[in-house]
Amino acid sequence: MKKWWILLALLIGLFSFSKGEASSLKELLNKLEDNISKGAPPQVIEKNLKEIENKKAKYPIYHIPELNYLMNKEVEKIPNTEISLIKKTLFYVEPLKRALKATIFLFLFYTFIFYSQHLKIDPEKRKYLTLSLILVLTLLTLTNFTAGYYFLCGAGTLLALFLKKRRAAVILFLASLLSIFTVGLNKNLFNYVKSPQFLYTVKVNRDGYAPPYLISSALKEPNYRKLELITNDLALGEIRSASKLKSIKVKDPYLLGILYNDLGYTYFLKENYRKALEFFKKAKEHINSPEVLFNLYITYSSLLMFEEANRIKEELLSKNIDISKASPTPLLIHVKAQEPEISIPYLSVISYTLGLLLAFTFNRLVGLNDRRINSEVLQILGMTSFANSKYTVFILVFILSLILNSILGKLVCST
Repeated sequence: MKKWWILLALLIGLFSFSKGEASSLKELLNKLEDNISKGAPPQVIEKNLKEIENKKAKYPIYHIPELNYLMNKEVEKIPNTEISLIKKTLFYVEPLKRALKATIFLFLFYTFIFYSQHLKIDPEKRKYLTLSLILVLTLLTLTNFTAGYYFLCGAGTLLALFLKKRRAAVILFLASLLSIFTVGLNKNLFNYVKSPQFLYTVKVNRDGYAPPYLISSALKEPNYRKLELITNDLALGEIRSASKLKSIKVKDPYLLGILYNDLGYTYFLKENYRKALEFFKKAKEHINSPEVLFNLYITYSSLLMFEEANRIKEELLSKNIDISKASPTPLLIHVKAQEPEISIPYLSVISYTLGLLLAFTFNRLVGLNDRRINSEVLQILGMTSFANSKYTVFILVFILSLILNSILGKLVCST
């Protein structure tokens, strides 16, 4: 009878142990979220945070920004990423883009009026042509019809040259090219920072994991996505997910390397170091990355194979990889996402070139005369300065516009 009581006690003990098995980091985060939503006492929340911090130290997780969101305060200091640099660049590019647009508009405005006054056509037609050009220029500037806008920029550049306004032509040419560049850069940066591929890459590089929805959006190829979802689970302590690796059939050396590294990682956490070493060696055959080398180093060290460990250590140091603050657990390799596509503003360049060609053709067909400009036209604000090739006011407008747009940008960002 005594033996049965001992057996029963053992079963109860084993059952209690399995029930009390440490939760994964993923489960602890879900638990914290549930407790916060239920309004759990502060001491319970603090206990959850401590559990998460202790668990995080056991896995290749660097930061958990979700904690700051859940707690509505800075629990973890999150370092800046490429996103901060892109936002800073946009902060400077946007005011420059607007200032260039304002300056180009002024130069085109006066160039078209001045040019139309020298055309060998009927005065009535000249008046309607001038009004039409100004109306079209204004509409294109306000509506952001890029192709049409740069078409007029190209035309205006050559027309200024025909008017012997060489400095105005040079300014228009350089300002137009810079404008095409800034508009293209602005568009690419916006597309880049919004692309799931970029956000996924930033997230895994900074934090060591990414939310599943972002992985699914960033990795379209099924095997890439499936493997990364498993790797991501392993990073968050979901070791059971390793059983799904056998269902992935891949031939790509890159994916095979990640798969073998995942298996080595799993066996290492189970303290089966010899099996872990076997898979890390296989991973190295496909990916000779710092992560795999480091994993071999700590596995050899765990097996007390110090000669092999030192050899790997020397190899790491030769690649300038610091292992003085190395993780006690192996590193995971996250699947790389494709770089977001960069668009080149071909349409803007083509439109600008077509504007040059049209201006050349139009000038050849119509021609210019040397008659004096209408006195009423000279009364237009700024026209006298343009007629006399004095562009100080235009440069001041550019500087003032740049300053004002920068100030407005700061005000918007601060609110």
